[in-house]
Amino acid sequence: MKKVTLFLLMICLSYSCKEAVDGESEPPKFQNLIIFDKEGGTQTITAKNNVDWCFNYFYIDNQYVWLYPDNQNVLLEELNLTYLDDSDKIWDVYKVQNDWFSVERIDYRTIRITVSKTDKFREFSFDCYRGNSSTKINVVQQSE
Repeated sequence: MKKVTLFLLMICLSYSCKEAVDGESEPPKFQNLIIFDKEGGTQTITAKNNVDWCFNYFYIDNQYVWLYPDNQNVLLEELNLTYLDDSDKIWDVYKVQNDWFSVERIDYRTIRITVSKTDKFREFSFDCYRGNSSTKINVVQQSE
């Protein structure tokens, strides 16, 4: 009986001491859909967890705009990227804006999204990237 108990204890300990697999990462847990009316305005969203992440891409006008400095996408030139500490590294982008919206990472748990007034339906999305995982956030502005 003592051997069986010892064997079961070793099995339990081997599972409880299992280390995380390299490369696994927890994505930031933001809500996935933000809706504005035609008046626009500002909304602040808060993640349910606190993990470091960076902006990876924006999806605007049916095109992906990767935020890497060597990206040759014309839409990237239309975005105003603000970096921390005069950097040009993707993980240091904390604000992205164009002529009708801005998205700002306040900290790793908070994003502020602002859109201007319009009479037409508009939408864009962006990706909050962490390791091998990410959270896509869709922003929709209604026309009515």
